[in-house]
Amino acid sequence: NVTVSVVKTSINVTVVDVTAKVDELKNVTAYIITEDGINVTEGTATLTIGTNTFTVNVINGVVVFTNVSMPESGNFTTQVTYNGIPAKYPSSTGYGYFNVTENATSVTVTNITTSIVGEQLTIKVNVDDVNKNGSQINITIKDNTGSVVKSEIVNVTADGQASISFVPTKEGNYTIFADYLGLDKVYNPSNGTGYVNVTRSPTEITVENITTQVDEISSFNVTVKDA
Repeated sequence: NVTVSVVKTSINVTVVDVTAKVDELKNVTAYIITEDGINVTEGTATLTIGTNTFTVNVINGVVVFTNVSMPESGNFTTQVTYNGIPAKYPSSTGYGYFNVTENATSVTVTNITTSIVGEQLTIKVNVDDVNKNGSQINITIKDNTGSVVKSEIVNVTADGQASISFVPTKEGNYTIFADYLGLDKVYNPSNGTGYVNVTRSPTEITVENITTQVDEISSFNVTVKDA
């Protein structure tokens, strides 16, 4: 009698590292190759990242897991396990990294070029991020001496808008500082500046017309009207 022992060849799984933004869809690729350098052409492989799992077929030594994303920043491990073929290929696991960074943001303040003392103004700010997820922004108004006139933290709406009301009590140029606080592990903070130009309230003087004689002492009325 002849005894033949069959030893399954070992499998190497190589996972390609990935860099992405929060919620950005990416593909994770892994190569499934025998110890002899031959592409594995059958079976399945499973990706595990965080609490998510994906299983796809092996095609000519390659597996591609599509539309993979993570909801927050961090350096996550991508574990890819080739599930093996009974009596032919053993299971094997390889590891890579899915490096996720926070999304960039920008802040734009709408300038107000013409306004008057005592007029209620609305300071408008736009926050631009990828998904318009809101969060909060600190809006600070300073007069031309650098003194803080008003400072308030307000919510950013779902469409990226924020605003505060302001009544200037004196003329001059006011500077608006808008500091977006960001969202931990999702959006980076950012800031923007703008200005408000405030002038004095307009006035109107009306003098009453009169008729008088030479050397006659007369009086007339003057009316001063402001805003």
